[in-house]
Amino acid sequence: MFDDSYRPGTMDQYLLYAILPVDDPILADLLLIELSDQSRFYPSFRHFELERYEPARELYNDGISYVYDGEYLLGYGIMLDVINTYPGSIYAQNAMALLPYFINSSEDYAELLEFLNEFRNRNSDGLIDQIIAQVQMFNGDYVESINLYQNIIDDPLTSEIDGLLAELSQAYSYYLLSETDPLLRNSILVDLKYKPEDFGAYKEVQEEIYGKISLLYGDDGSEEELPEIYEFKYTNYPNPFNPETTIAFTLPRENRTTLNVYNIRGQRVRSLLNEELTSGHHKVVWNGRDENDRQVGSGVYFYRIESGEYKATQKMLLLK
Repeated sequence: MFDDSYRPGTMDQYLLYAILPVDDPILADLLLIELSDQSRFYPSFRHFELERYEPARELYNDGISYVYDGEYLLGYGIMLDVINTYPGSIYAQNAMALLPYFINSSEDYAELLEFLNEFRNRNSDGLIDQIIAQVQMFNGDYVESINLYQNIIDDPLTSEIDGLLAELSQAYSYYLLSETDPLLRNSILVDLKYKPEDFGAYKEVQEEIYGKISLLYGDDGSEEELPEIYEFKYTNYPNPFNPETTIAFTLPRENRTTLNVYNIRGQRVRSLLNEELTSGHHKVVWNGRDENDRQVGSGVYFYRIESGEYKATQKMLLLK
């Protein structure tokens, strides 16, 4: 490929050559390439997904690479570096959400709780309480976890979805407490909406809450006329997940829409959707399997939604 407009002495002199079909674009990031003149790219620029260099993202992706390779201790250390070095970034939030899954001993939990409490004293971030509650639950401190989840639920700044997910986690803590030490339930000082005492009861709570979340992103089944204007938005729940996750999204207008899952190396794992969709709310379940119906390994994956000019990529974590 020949190009006369690159900036000499920079990575910008190197361009990618897309050899894959149009419907299977190359996912490439951390590339220092000038993007203002998209006519420089051949074949079409839409064969590429390029993002500008961000040191926070680079460090975070290094940690994710270690997680993907099973080097959890190294990944844990890098995630702490991301949080300390870039505390206000989205990558710090993503790294913080992963921290509880790296821990496997009481000593590690105590150390992580100390770190999170110190971080909370230095930074005002509502995500901290969610992570601390999750760490307490993983460590078997179910009463403390239940009480902290209640604080999140009662906080007027908590979003509707975060409140529902806090209710679900609180219900799971209560179920675990009922299984391990039911007498401790008397020490709970807050009024709980859900009190599942066995796994069957917890699954009923889970289905109810997932149904409420679906209503925020999906059709409620009523025959009332739907609003004509929608905002493009998307999420997946649960995340992390095992064995499946629901990808819910809203489209502003009717268009051909694709939804694909990629692994951390940018390879397409599964095509979930490729069809005309109306404006409004939609949801698709990914069961953690590839195109050949084989169960994929644990690690980080990405789902990519494209619908006309609306495009989005989001990370999700499969744990086993």
